Amino acid sequence: MTITAIDKVIINFIVCCSFYYTNNALAASTDNDYEQLNESTAVSNINDKQDIGVYVLSRIVDVSTNNPVTGAEVTSSTNKVFSNDNGEFLLKVEPNGYIQVKKENYMELSIKVSDLKGKIKLSLIPKYLPIFPTISGSINYRNLGFSEKLNDISASGRFNDSFSIEAAGRIFNNIHLGADYENISGILNRSKISEKASLGNNLISLKAGYIFNIFQDMLDISAGLKGYWNNIDISNPVVNEDVDRNPDFLDFGSQRIGAGLNLELGLRPIKYTPLVLQASASYYPLINVTQPQGGQIPAGLNQFDFGISARFDFYGAFVQAKYLNKNIFQGNYSSNLAGVSVGLGYGF
Repeated sequence: MTITAIDKVIINFIVCCSFYYTNNALAASTDNDYEQLNESTAVSNINDKQDIGVYVLSRIVDVSTNNPVTGAEVTSSTNKVFSNDNGEFLLKVEPNGYIQVKKENYMELSIKVSDLKGKIKLSLIPKYLPIFPTISGSINYRNLGFSEKLNDISASGRFNDSFSIEAAGRIFNNIHLGADYENISGILNRSKISEKASLGNNLISLKAGYIFNIFQDMLDISAGLKGYWNNIDISNPVVNEDVDRNPDFLDFGSQRIGAGLNLELGLRPIKYTPLVLQASASYYPLINVTQPQGGQIPAGLNQFDFGISARFDFYGAFVQAKYLNKNIFQGNYSSNLAGVSVGLGYGF
């Protein structure tokens, strides 16, 4: 709604008539220059026989510069208007209702009509990353525990020199793409016999999904597909000469290819804050396993991964902490990789 000079005269005339609103006297405005507006004004019906309702006359400004905010959307339960070039608006409201003020790049406001005093001041949204950034990359240090078992033979280890490199981005706003590289190297301890072996684990994964904006800037969900290639090397086994045994699955490396479903959730628990909580889950219903002759790991494995994380933004840079858990199983075979990860990254 555009307020003309004539409108201002009429409105000021009405206000000066000193009608009462919710049993409180209305403050009269005698200044036609709305640059000096100090009070928001509720205008009641001008005639007991003709109820035109209650209107609010006010002005919207930037909290930092005090400049008028043009084109802000102002809504009540009965009407919607936009602020003019001087930041002014006239809106029909419910006496006990609320008005909502929205403007791109500004924080939204919800104000009770009876609480309106002075100009309405809007603050710019703080600079932080979207829940799923347009482009982001990070490097992460991980402390992971690993265990693997087939029938009555098992191995376990803890790896403090693990790291991952992650990259993700969006195209066409809602298409979510990502690529990760993970590395593990360390010592495995076998059960029952005193042997150790070196393990090298390199994994490359790719994902693609569609982002659903559930609540604007508060809750996003990415659902799609994920696939990976995993190469596991077993080397330098130290054989206990007092134990006679045949080679088993712990003496052989393997290559694995998997593909399945991927789901990621991003939540900003408090609107307009740089903290994002995330959760993810992936299920690979069939993994193809290739081993040298003599390996016994089943060729068809199932895998379920899940994780939770927190990210805090600093003007594009961010820190993140994660807990991850990977489980592979089929018949008498099972393995688990779990632990924490901390990392630094940058995005926009």
